[in-house]
Amino acid sequence: LAVALLLIANTINIAVDLAAMGAATRLVITGPPELYVIAYGMASLLLQGFVPYERSRLFSDPGQTFEVASSQRPLSTHNSP
Repeated sequence: LAVALLLIANTINIAVDLAAMGAATRLVITGPPELYVIAYGMASLLLQGFVPYERSRLFSDPGQTFEVASSQRPLSTHNSP
């Protein structure tokens, strides 16, 4: 039951995200937002199907953010009471 509810919630969430992207695109470019929703959905499916996992890791490396943040020096050396 929990897995089914999670699947339904995620499906609704993706649909709402796509609808928001279509509405935002309509603010920039005139046209039917339903067409933009279909285009975004198809682009997402194609990218998920054809971009290999190794290539997608180039765009997001959580460890790199920590390394950059930890290598920066502190903003102040003043010790607060």
